[in-house]
Amino acid sequence: MPHKYFKNTDETEIYAYPYDGSQDDFIPHDLIPISAAEADEIRSPFAQKQIAKKSEVERMRDVAVTADVSVTIHGVEYTFQADSRSQALVQGALLSVVAGISPAPTTWRSSNNTDVTITIDDLRAIGVAMVSQTQAAYSRSWTLKKQVGSAKNQADLDAIKW
Repeated sequence: MPHKYFKNTDETEIYAYPYDGSQDDFIPHDLIPISAAEADEIRSPFAQKQIAKKSEVERMRDVAVTADVSVTIHGVEYTFQADSRSQALVQGALLSVVAGISPAPTTWRSSNNTDVTITIDDLRAIGVAMVSQTQAAYSRSWTLKKQVGSAKNQADLDAIKW
């Protein structure tokens, strides 16, 4: 007999009632309806570990996306911040130059707060480094999350490293 599934509000307990409605009067109003697949996930401790591992991969991806980037300018390697604000500043500067709103900046501050003399090509290189880093981090996270989904046991999950 098919069932309707519910979970409690803290998602620690699963309840199943006959699908025919014969027990509907006994279903507490604070239960949340869920699918059979979601009930299986909540019941499975290994599925919970997979969910936690995917979250770990996403956290590591976010760290990688915002890590400082290195760019060589005038033969010297400089490191630039690539947090979301820094990415937005580079993007905004490039867009305003391309749109003819403002001239290219002549200096950009490195991660160690050194003013670096730059050209528009140098600013593009900083932007490209940020974009490349972001693309690489997302690509890696997709690969790792696929591995997490294919994991069959704890040893498989433990082998997945950023």
